[in-house]
Amino acid sequence: MDYTALCARFLEKRLDENELILLTNWINESYENRKLFDQYNEVWQLSNVAFNEGHFNTDAGWNSLHQKITMNSTAENYKFSIIKTHQLVIWRVASVAAMFVAALFIGLFFHKDIKSANNKFVTIQSPRGEKAKVILADGTVVWLNSESQLTYSNEFDGDIRLVSLSGEGYFDVKKDLKRPFIVSTPNADVKVFGTRFNVCSYPDEQQTEATLEEGKIGVYIAGKPNPVEVSPGQRMVFDKQSGEVLLKQVDTDLYTSWKENRLKFDNALFGDVVKKLERWYDIKIILDKDLKYSERYTMTIKTESLREVLKRLQITTPMSYKIEEDKVFIYPKN
Repeated sequence: MDYTALCARFLEKRLDENELILLTNWINESYENRKLFDQYNEVWQLSNVAFNEGHFNTDAGWNSLHQKITMNSTAENYKFSIIKTHQLVIWRVASVAAMFVAALFIGLFFHKDIKSANNKFVTIQSPRGEKAKVILADGTVVWLNSESQLTYSNEFDGDIRLVSLSGEGYFDVKKDLKRPFIVSTPNADVKVFGTRFNVCSYPDEQQTEATLEEGKIGVYIAGKPNPVEVSPGQRMVFDKQSGEVLLKQVDTDLYTSWKENRLKFDNALFGDVVKKLERWYDIKIILDKDLKYSERYTMTIKTESLREVLKRLQITTPMSYKIEEDKVFIYPKN
């Protein structure tokens, strides 16, 4: 299947229903597919550079794209800031964005009320190793964790306020009892009217999670007839492979403190620690196949460097490490 051609046909509004399903499934298969679609989408929407039989004039497109971002960067009705800056963040305004393809076409039942054909959508990306904060048009504040993406309408003028999330985000939603606020992910949607909660749904992770600090939320999971109701202090975990749903009382600070630049672990497995360290420090950690680890970790990371954290892990784990540029090799201690 030529998905580049499908992207072209979609942006030209020439896809039939079956082709749209194929394209949506392909976009949601991986972070790389979604990123590629975003790139095509940027070129198409912001540069007016046409496709030629399913191919893109990328050089001309990106040149035009850069100019339009520069001209329009102060004109949008939202506020956006990087909390910790090491890399360039590119934002874009597009008529249709990758996450909204799924939300508008194969989303849950309440998506059918969206009137978004003429709206513009904004996509905010927080690169690996960074965090971002954005204030939406209704006053809702969203924090994005490392390697996360938020897509939303620049005007909440319909019956609902819909945003789409890939990665992890903390939401402080402005209360509006007449218009629910919906966070859409590929596997589950969170519906609220005004509350504070965290959603974690990375494409490369097996679980989708929602942790509630205040208020009440309903989590609508694809294929399940009734929403999961989450109360304050509870964390909902949905296993994408098994379909199992777990709801338990937790210390919510463990799952929300990242927005305050604190990474907390409580009795966490080594593998879970490694995964979060990779995103926190924008590195790749490679574990030696002979490394054996059964320890659990309780600690808080604030301003410590990567090397300081690795030294802390050495206290309880028989390991050695070597740092080479953006890679860390961990192997058994001799």
